[in-house]
Parts: sequence; C-alpha cells; structure tokens
Amino acid sequence: MQGNKVQLTLKPLLLASDIPPLCRFEDAQPGMLCEGVVVLIVKTGLLLTFYGDVQGWLELNRAVGKDEYYIGQVVCSST
Repeated sequence: MQGNKVQLTLKPLLLASDIPPLCRFEDAQPGMLCEGVVVLIVKTGLLLTFYGDVQGWLELNRAVGKDEYYIGQVVCSST
C-alpha cells in the first residue's frame, strides 16, 4: 500500500514470484531482476509496467522479435 493507493493483481506469475516487486524507481539497482507486464509493443521494444507508477522500456534485439510477446504478458527483465 502506498499512501492511499492499493495495488492489486491476479496474475498468477506475479503472485507466485520470488522476485521482489519493483514499486519505486529509487528501488531499482543495476542488474536487478524485475517482473513487469507488457502494455505496449512496437518493433523496437516493449513498454512494461511494474507496481505503482513505475514503467520501463525493454529494447528488443533482432533474435527475439515483437511477435514473441503479447499485451498482458508477464516478462522478467534486468535493470
């Protein structure tokens, strides 16, 4: 709970995860693993949302194209 906000999820992968949730930008550390949900897909990358107002950009390389992902998918990435 942050202030007067409550963040809820029913995504089984997030509920069962051992990876701590990323709730604030200040908590991110280089190389830290984070799990986020895909909210936008373009040919150059994915926009991921984490908890609270935290969002991040995941660049796609040529080996893994945008067709491998879908909106709402939980993905693990490192900072």
